[in-house]
Amino acid sequence: MKRTKVYKKRPIEERFWEKVDKHKPDECWEWLAHKSEKGYGHFRKNGKMYRAHRFAYEILVGVIPEGLQIDHLCKNRSCVNPAHLRVVTSAENTQAGLVAKLTKADIPKIKKMYSRGHTQKEVARLFGVGQRNISNIINGKTWIDV
Repeated sequence: MKRTKVYKKRPIEERFWEKVDKHKPDECWEWLAHKSEKGYGHFRKNGKMYRAHRFAYEILVGVIPEGLQIDHLCKNRSCVNPAHLRVVTSAENTQAGLVAKLTKADIPKIKKMYSRGHTQKEVARLFGVGQRNISNIINGKTWIDV
């Protein structure tokens, strides 16, 4: 007679936290399992993929309101420490990403380079940001006060 293995279903939170390298409460908690090309942790629950930082936030803090995003205050995309995460709008998240890499002094330089014929892609590469970030600066969608 053939025996069938029976697997005990483990709690989802137990499965999640075993994939995290937790340190002190104020340090990054690194996601150790699958990561996207952009460095975000991914976690599967009931056959659906979730971003690990969003899952951690919902477990420990609460539901993320519809249409809002999670910003990594530490700028480490594989961090799932809820003390390093905050709920933001898409615009706030974009601005936070720019702030992490650009300073107020960079904005006039970016605008000047673009006005002198450099492409957005070239400028983005020089400043270590995405082309969309440069486009938003040039078109007055971000860094409006500079």
